[in-house]
Amino acid sequence: KMRMFIEELAGTLYRERYVWPSPGGDTREIRQACALGLCALAIRGAVSSHSQPGPRAWYTRARRQLTTAFEHQICRDGGYAEGPGRHFEAAEVYLPFFAASKQVMGEDLLTGDALQACEWGARIRMPDGLRPAFDSSVLTPSCSYLAAALAPKSKLLSWDAATSDLGGTVPAEQLPEALALYDDSTPAARPAGHPSEVLNASGNIVFRSDWGPTANYLLLLAEHGRARSAGGVYEQPDSSSLVLCRGPETLVM
Repeated sequence: KMRMFIEELAGTLYRERYVWPSPGGDTREIRQACALGLCALAIRGAVSSHSQPGPRAWYTRARRQLTTAFEHQICRDGGYAEGPGRHFEAAEVYLPFFAASKQVMGEDLLTGDALQACEWGARIRMPDGLRPAFDSSVLTPSCSYLAAALAPKSKLLSWDAATSDLGGTVPAEQLPEALALYDDSTPAARPAGHPSEVLNASGNIVFRSDWGPTANYLLLLAEHGRARSAGGVYEQPDSSSLVLCRGPETLVM
C-alpha cells in the first residue's frame, strides 16, 4: 500500500505543478522537485507500470528542476532572492533530499549554488544565530546542522551549527534530527575572515564587532539585480532597511 501511495504521489508531482501562480524557479518549485526526488529514491527499484514514467524519470526531472531553480533564485555570493525565510523552507526539503541522494546514489549534491546559499545564511546571521527578517521572512532558524553534516569541509557551516542554540534556532519538529547530527567532538573554530562583510551581488552589508554571541551587529539591505527581480511575491519595498542588534537583543528591525 505504501508503494502504491508513493507511486500515486510521484505521478501527480511529475504531471502537475502546484496550484499557486508562479513564474517558476522559486521555493515552491524547489520543494516540489525535492518531494519528487525523494519518492524516486524511496522506491528506486520499482518498475514503471502502464508505460508511465518511473523512479529514474522522476529523479532526472527533480535534478533538472532543482538546477534551474537554483540558477534563477541564488545570487553569485549565495544570496537567496526570496529571502532567509523562504530559503529555510527550501532547505528543509532539499537538504534531506541531498542526504538521501548521498546515501542511496553516492552523490554529493550540496555544492555550487546550494552550498553558497547555506553559507550565505551563516554570513548574515544575527549574533543569536537566527537569520534576520526581510523579504516577508520572520526571524528564521538555522539549517546548518544538516548542511554541515553534508558539507563537512565548510568551516563556516560547522561554526554556525556549533554556535547556534539548538533549542532556540531549530524548529521543535527537527530537533531530534539536529541532535542526532550534532557533533561536539571537535570545537568549531571561528571563521577566519573579518566579521564584517559586503555581499555585493546579494546587496547585503553586514557589520559585526566580532563573531561572538554578544557582538554588536548591523545589517544594511541594498538589494538589486537578481536579489530584487527573482524575489517574486515575497519581495518587499525594504531595499534600504536595516537590522540593529546588541548581542541577542534586537534594537531596530
